[in-house]
Order: sequence, then structure tokens, then C-alpha cells
Amino acid sequence: MKLRNRPLRNRSSSSRYVLICCLTIALVLSFQVSIKAGELSIDKIGKDKPAEKKKAASKTNTIEQKILIDAYILQADSFIKKKYYVAALALLDFVKNLDSSNKTAFALEQRIKNDREKDIKKYIQTATLAEHKFDYAAALDSYYRVLELNPFNKAAIDYRRKLFKKLSRNEQLNLAIKSYQQGNKTRARTLFEGAVAIEPDNQLALGYLRRLDRSSSKASAQIRTEPATLETLQADKEIWPLYLEGLKHMREKKYSEAIESWQKVLKAYPDNLNTINNINQASLRLEAEEKN
Repeated sequence: MKLRNRPLRNRSSSSRYVLICCLTIALVLSFQVSIKAGELSIDKIGKDKPAEKKKAASKTNTIEQKILIDAYILQADSFIKKKYYVAALALLDFVKNLDSSNKTAFALEQRIKNDREKDIKKYIQTATLAEHKFDYAAALDSYYRVLELNPFNKAAIDYRRKLFKKLSRNEQLNLAIKSYQQGNKTRARTLFEGAVAIEPDNQLALGYLRRLDRSSSKASAQIRTEPATLETLQADKEIWPLYLEGLKHMREKKYSEAIESWQKVLKAYPDNLNTINNINQASLRLEAEEKN
């Protein structure tokens, strides 16, 4: 019996051995397949990461762009209400550069066109009537108002030049004084400087120019305690061009230059919220540009 059973035990052991070997091989192969699958998965994730990053960056840029557009639409609307049409158009040009199909920008542009044409037509009619009555000072005043709405209006430029020559010395000074009393210090300074250019020792004009210099210094001092408005900037002969220059640079996507211009504005008017907002928006665009 023992002799018969031995071969059976050997066959059983041999079968178990073969089975164990097969299971081992299967496990090894399974493990290798798992590793390979893991490698493929990791490789896929690695390949997808740049695409995901690009998608996330694009989404961030889109959000930043929308914030920028909304800010400038809001500011342009504020300019239009105050009849700062030139500045508003500069902002809307920049909005259209960012979003060429922005309906709000086009609607605001049309609103500017309509409002400005009405205002210009009204002032030119007033100027024409005043000129017929030989009231050259009043006519000239109306043409100045036209040029404040549109500095490139050729008719107003030509008529202003001709009318100014017709004004007597006293009429020129009266118009300058009237502008000063109305708070239009930029125009008043231009007229007084024109009078001084013709008559260098004109004490009345020189006295008003000194007064304008003093009021400008006081305004700069008050800025530290009172936030400056856009009207304050526009009345400043030196600062307003810098503000507009910043808008021009922004429109041309020259963000560093825009920031530089507006920082000069902030030196004189550190609490002006419009300028602060402009610098923040330009900095965001510059940062996004550098990331890309």
C-alpha cells in the first residue's frame, strides 16, 4: 500500500508545484500590467497638466479682462455725464481693443456722438448770434466751449483765431477775467498768458497769473486732506494732459508707460480714486502679460 501511495503523493506535489508556479507567474504579470497601467496613467496626467494650466490661465485672463472692461465702461460713463467726451472716447477705444464686439462700448460711443453734436451745434449757434451783434468776447467764449467738447473741431479753431484778433485789449482781459470767475482756470491762464505775450508789462494779467499760481499751490496742499475729483484734474493745466496721456498709453497696451504717467498725477493728487483705479488695472494687465 505504501509503495502504491508514493507515486500518488509525488503526482499531487508536482501538481501543486505547477499550480503555485502558474499563480506566481500570473501575479507577476498582473503586477507588471498594473505598473504599466500606472505609468500610462501618470504619463497621461503629466501630458494633461500643461493643457489644464493653459485652460486655467485663459480663464483667469478672461476674468481679469472682464473686470478691466467693466471698470473702464463705468469710468467712461462717468466722463460722459461730465461732458469729458475726449477722455471717455479714449477709454472706449481701449475697451474695444479688449473686446471688439462690446455692445455697451458702441452704445456709449453713439451716445457721445449724439450728445456732443447737440452741444456743439448749440454753442456754434450762440457764437454766430454773438458775432452778428459784434459781441466778439461772447462769441469767442462759445467757441472755447466747443473746443472743450472736441479739441479738433476745425470751424471752432479757425473762428477762434479770427475773433481773437478782433478783440480789443480790454475785451481780451475781460474774457480772461470772466473765465477765471467761472472757475475755468485753464482757459483763463491761456488768455492771460496771451495778453502778456502781446503786452509783457500788463500788470492786471500778471496779477491774475500770480493768483492762479497761488491757487494751484493751495489746491495741491488741500489734496492731502480732500480727495481730488476729475474736475480738479481737468482744471490743472499740467496734470490733466498727464492723465489723458495715461489713457492713451493704456489704449495702446503700453501698461508701464501708462502707470508712469498716472504716478506723476498721483504725486500731485494722491487721493484721486480714478487715477488709483487706473494704476491698479494697468498693473493687472502688465502682470498678466508677463505671466504669458
